[in-house]
Amino acid sequence: MRLARWWSEQHATAAYAIAGIRPDAHGVWCVGDRQVGFFLEHDNGTESLAVVLRKLRGYERLAQFGPRYPVLLRVPSRRREANLQRALAGVPTVMPIATGLHDEHPAGPAWALASDAGPRRWLHELPSDHGPQHTATNPHRYTGDADIN
Repeated sequence: MRLARWWSEQHATAAYAIAGIRPDAHGVWCVGDRQVGFFLEHDNGTESLAVVLRKLRGYERLAQFGPRYPVLLRVPSRRREANLQRALAGVPTVMPIATGLHDEHPAGPAWALASDAGPRRWLHELPSDHGPQHTATNPHRYTGDADIN
């Protein structure tokens, strides 16, 4: 297990500016030969659910030409998570959306997929796609090299 890529909010925002996303962080987690990219949105419960849902539009734009990584909505409480899961129910998204709690280990079985009411998943079990191998539209495609910024 290893964190092969970790980008700060500033680095990830600059790298994916064309889609208009502003993740709190971006990373790639590796377990064995499985590589799962992700975008982290650290939610403190201070924004309305409508604002949180609007943020997902940029990720949908990115999915048209770039990576299709899960968007991890890390929330402060089970109540906030339940409200967010209800708001996401039936909302079709190309990007996988998963919720988890601040106090759970992010690499562990902490993630509830909005599209699947099944048991919580480990980070490396989440669906992830590095996107097309086209440098003009996906110039930051993960290639397996360590990239910690």
